[in-house]
Amino acid sequence: ETDDYTASSSIFKTRTTTPSIVEDYYTYSGGTITGLTAFGETLTDWAIPAVIGGADVTAIGDSAFREKLDFAGTLTLPDSVESIGGFAFSMCRALTGPLSLPAGLKTIGVGAFQGCNFTGSLTIPSGIKTIERSAFSGCKGFAGLTLLSGLKSIGDSAFADCGFTGTLTIPDSVKTIEAFAFGYCRNFKGSLIIGNGVESIGALAFMRCDGFKGTLTIPSNVKTIGRRAFYRCEGFTGLTIESGVVSIGEEAFRECIRMTGNLTIPAGVKTIGASAFYWCRGFTGLLTLPDSIEVIEMNAFQACGFKGTLTIPDSVKTIGEYAFYNCSGLTGLTIGSGVKTIGAYAFLNCSDLESITLTGATVVQLGGNAFDGTNDDFIYVPAALADEYRSADGWSAYAERIFSA
Repeated sequence: ETDDYTASSSIFKTRTTTPSIVEDYYTYSGGTITGLTAFGETLTDWAIPAVIGGADVTAIGDSAFREKLDFAGTLTLPDSVESIGGFAFSMCRALTGPLSLPAGLKTIGVGAFQGCNFTGSLTIPSGIKTIERSAFSGCKGFAGLTLLSGLKSIGDSAFADCGFTGTLTIPDSVKTIEAFAFGYCRNFKGSLIIGNGVESIGALAFMRCDGFKGTLTIPSNVKTIGRRAFYRCEGFTGLTIESGVVSIGEEAFRECIRMTGNLTIPAGVKTIGASAFYWCRGFTGLLTLPDSIEVIEMNAFQACGFKGTLTIPDSVKTIGEYAFYNCSGLTGLTIGSGVKTIGAYAFLNCSDLESITLTGATVVQLGGNAFDGTNDDFIYVPAALADEYRSADGWSAYAERIFSA
């Protein structure tokens, strides 16, 4: 027995039996550290041993040090570690130094470092293929983030609400960015560069990352842009969507208010989700829609600043309610032959419209007030349908403005 603070490591102290070897501080199985023994008060700057019980330490087990709130300072992991288990260091909030991950690390588990307060830059080693769900979520103290080639997938909320700054580059090796992966990472102030290998961008993936600057380019391998993927990313000043995208989800770019210039939706897109570009008022050029598109959902382009003539392609079947509400810069509108339904208020307050032309062989079903506030513009329809349009539900309110094309 001793009352002295003594230990064989600079990590822990004990007031009871003085441990003779570092193993006395940990529970372990082979080369996996699974937790702490009863010895235990921490010192700052915590170094995990490289060898335990005669074996190299290769893994930190699930929840091994979860919620050890008094672990403080810098955490040092030995080069031998290849796996960090789920929630291994979760909520170790007093860890405030830099985090250097071993070059040979292969696995970072779910919530492994969730809620820690590390500082400095974080580099994800090239051996990591997947960053699991919430692995670093809520780590607000980090400055920069470097993702090395080799990474394949960034999991749900993997870096959500982190404090990263500067530019973010997603390497070409990444295929999937899952839901909320970088949600609320509001301190990025540079560009967002999405690698050419990315195939899907999940819901809320970059939601409220409002510090990114410059033009956002969605590369050609991306097939789906999820719901609210870039919601309120207010710092972007331009948007390029390369050919390959099939679906743009609900509110995907909602309130990206500083995107300017023209917007071209590429060939292959079939659906533009509800409120996908809602309040993107900075667009002041032309809107070009592809022949592949079938559905423009409600509020899709509400309150955008597009100018000039808009052509709705023949492939479109449905224009949702409020789809182009308050797009006051549009001066001409041609509605393709495939359109069957125009929802209520779809073009309400498009106040600069001078003419509307419908090209289909049957009368389009029209919702209420669809063309109210459109400057008493002329509506041109096929001659054979003119009388039918003037008496049809919805259209009868505009009978005096309907003329044969």
